[in-house]
Amino acid sequence: MAGKRIVLIITVLVIAAGSAGLFVFFRSRGTPDQEITYTVREEMYHNVIEISGNIQAAQEQKIQAAGDGIVEKVYIREGDGVRTGQMLFRLSDSQERYNLANHEFQMNQERVNGASAKLALMEEQRTVLLQLIADRGLAARFDGVIGQLRLAEGDYAKAQDVFGYLIDRSYLKATVEVVETDAARLKAGQKVRLNFAAYPDLAVEGEVVSYPAVGRITSRGATVLDTEIRVDNPADEIIPGYSFTGEIIAGQPERVLTVEAAAIAYEDGKAYAERVGRGGPPRDPGGGGRFRQDPGGGERGPAGAGGRGGFPGGRERPAEAGQVLAAPERVAVEAAPYGRGMVRILSGLEAGDRLQAQSAGNAFGPGGRRRPGGGMRLF
Repeated sequence: MAGKRIVLIITVLVIAAGSAGLFVFFRSRGTPDQEITYTVREEMYHNVIEISGNIQAAQEQKIQAAGDGIVEKVYIREGDGVRTGQMLFRLSDSQERYNLANHEFQMNQERVNGASAKLALMEEQRTVLLQLIADRGLAARFDGVIGQLRLAEGDYAKAQDVFGYLIDRSYLKATVEVVETDAARLKAGQKVRLNFAAYPDLAVEGEVVSYPAVGRITSRGATVLDTEIRVDNPADEIIPGYSFTGEIIAGQPERVLTVEAAAIAYEDGKAYAERVGRGGPPRDPGGGGRFRQDPGGGERGPAGAGGRGGFPGGRERPAEAGQVLAAPERVAVEAAPYGRGMVRILSGLEAGDRLQAQSAGNAFGPGGRRRPGGGMRLF
């Protein structure tokens, strides 16, 4: 008797679990496709290419010694402005000057002896010794500012040690990666807007200077164009090394009509939609999406564009109980891909039109082939 009771309890639990699973399954599906509608929305389309990188000075000179020696004189301090040719520091050159004096003495001896052929060779050697003395000091190659300096008189410097930098801030520049799918929209002279993490409220503008005719393959296997941008008259707050994100303005903004791809079907290669009503023209409250590069290599529109609701697949909420939808009106449309699961309406519909979702029975691909699983998939 106890065994039968246990079997009965287990059976009841299995039936209850199965019923709960079916309830969750059907509830997650929402209502039938015939009761689901999508609204054509109008939004602002920003034709931009997104970029990121680190800003650099127009020119940079390392403050370093050409040889070993004791620092005899430092003529500048960190933050000083310097002019082209100005001496920055000098190492002790007593040994080099002794070698020059000794060489000139020998040249005088040769002049007394009248060995003209040897004097010509010694004159060449003298030029080399003079250059060695000149190399004991470092002069500025351009007008700029001492951006960093770790050098003091009496320090011992080794050849090629870097003690600081001289930078030219007359303009700033950066090299950014532009993916190959955006190359056709890239042109020299295009406006660039930059946002710096260090100063998020500071608006910085620049322009595209140049880009190569040959792409570069990154370690990720992506092909990019190393594009140079330039910022003239930079704000004092922006210093070389700061990171930024930004966008290249590749075209004028325009308003476009978008809707979920599931609202569009194909028959004999021609697109159509079933319009069930009209409404006020929904607009993108944030000013619209931006045309940007998808990490997977495809283009995508604005995140969240098209007014996706809380139902699976971005569908809108079904009509309320008792509301009768108008008889669907079949409308020929022209549509183009516009991001994942979205299309851009080129003709045939207006902002605010409500479209019936396409079921598995009437959803076709552009070639007239039935697509399994329902609405048209563009991506």
